[in-house]
Amino acid sequence: MHSRWTRPAFKRSWEILFDGDFPKNAKSGYEKHYEHVRSLVPQDRLLEYHVQDGWEPLCKFLNVDHPGIEFPRGNTTETLQKRFEAALKLTLKAIFQRLAVLGIGMVLLGYASLLLYGRGMLHSSY
Repeated sequence: MHSRWTRPAFKRSWEILFDGDFPKNAKSGYEKHYEHVRSLVPQDRLLEYHVQDGWEPLCKFLNVDHPGIEFPRGNTTETLQKRFEAALKLTLKAIFQRLAVLGIGMVLLGYASLLLYGRGMLHSSY
């Protein structure tokens, strides 16, 4: 959830990591970060892991047995598409709710104005 603190923090991080231009500097920012990590961590203690590789490299690096269960695949295209669609539905629902409240308010204001005008309480200056 966003707060008055998270937006400025995110904005500042964005400026630092990507010089304020994500489309232009995202790849170089990513590469600089990884180079920085590589410079800090000894090679024998660093695992450059790709989640699509599954359990094998992770278990080998950690010197543990394979857990015997299928590797979780939570970020498939299908899953991400479903999440996006759900977020879009919630966003549209919130927009329509706000528009409905605004529309009802406008109708009530118009109706009240007509009532007051009809009673002579509002006068046209024309």
